[in-house]
Amino acid sequence: MNHGSPWSLDRSLLVVAAALAVLMLGNCAESTSTRGGVIDRCEGGAALPPPSSTAITGYNPADGVFDPAPTSDECGRVWMSYSAVDNSTSGQRLVHIRIAQGSAPGWTDANANVTTSEEYTANPIGPLYGTWQHEVSRLFYDFHTSDPNQRWKLIWHRYRWEQATVGSVGSPLFQHGWISFKTAPNATGPWSAERKLFVGSAYDTSNNSIIGSPEYHLDTLHPALSGCLVFTEPGMLATLNGVYISLKCATGAGGAGNVVLLRCDNQISAGSCGYRGTLLTGPEAANYNDTFGVGANNFTGFSATELVNSGSGNYLLVTPTEGDLYRGCLAFEIVSLDDATLVRDGSNAAIVRQSVRGTAGSFNGACGQSVGTLGILYSELFPGQPPQFRIFGSRLSF
Repeated sequence: MNHGSPWSLDRSLLVVAAALAVLMLGNCAESTSTRGGVIDRCEGGAALPPPSSTAITGYNPADGVFDPAPTSDECGRVWMSYSAVDNSTSGQRLVHIRIAQGSAPGWTDANANVTTSEEYTANPIGPLYGTWQHEVSRLFYDFHTSDPNQRWKLIWHRYRWEQATVGSVGSPLFQHGWISFKTAPNATGPWSAERKLFVGSAYDTSNNSIIGSPEYHLDTLHPALSGCLVFTEPGMLATLNGVYISLKCATGAGGAGNVVLLRCDNQISAGSCGYRGTLLTGPEAANYNDTFGVGANNFTGFSATELVNSGSGNYLLVTPTEGDLYRGCLAFEIVSLDDATLVRDGSNAAIVRQSVRGTAGSFNGACGQSVGTLGILYSELFPGQPPQFRIFGSRLSF
């Protein structure tokens, strides 16, 4: 989720520059879209005081919330996609994506249930049940698109979760999954039909009966991606040069894989996405074992990628992992999006600009950068303490 949680592949903010905000504030009136609908770029008004709490009112999923992905529109109003965690009738995990609006003191669910997790019968003998999971999302406002109906963009990982035996809690089937994408003129919708955007080499083509064939088999896009079984944990950043998308390229079990970067045009048009480079390799995670204390961790990889623009530049947020366990968040400054390069020291180690951790030893991470005093938001799992999944503000920023 941004997006992570313990049932994903490795279980796995825009702060507008002042000059750009001044330029865009003059465009905050309603405008008519090419479809004839009215687009309220400010969703009903000017900027509100930023949230100072991570509490979300208006929707209360039974098992909590995870994967915060904040962003701002051109009028400074703050929005966030997040993973809502419920349980199905048979007790299977149900994760779906919702959107909340931020204002003092906290967040209000916008009743924009952009995905729906549903239960199905995987095998009538038993019976065995499964669910569709929708998580690790990234919501983003694109100032630069030429299509007003695509100003709001949402990208996430959709996959199946099924029981293997009667009464079991189930497990993920990532071969039956893909990176999905939707657009909308407003954060509250109406949202477009789902696009099956990216898959890796593990993709099972029997899923072509759902939505259709994938738009990109990323494992064939560039030789550097050929070992990617599954793509997950997307981040997104819209610029004048196009939309940059970070992804976890999963190459095996236990969190193995790299953080890679793509660039598409601002409409994510067919054929416009290309590979820019690898931002971090999995083995590099070991460079940061002492970040939270000497000998505190034994990192084996990265997950929960996020791209952030702040007044001081562009940043990559990632969660270092120990196997499949999330262990906080690290922020790295990006030198060049097009070259997929980070600020590095003389030994070629990427330099950490900020680090955030929840409770030591817990499953925590999947961060996003908010505005105001909340700073970097992070998620944490509290097993057996409903709601188990919770979001916090670190009060730290770049």
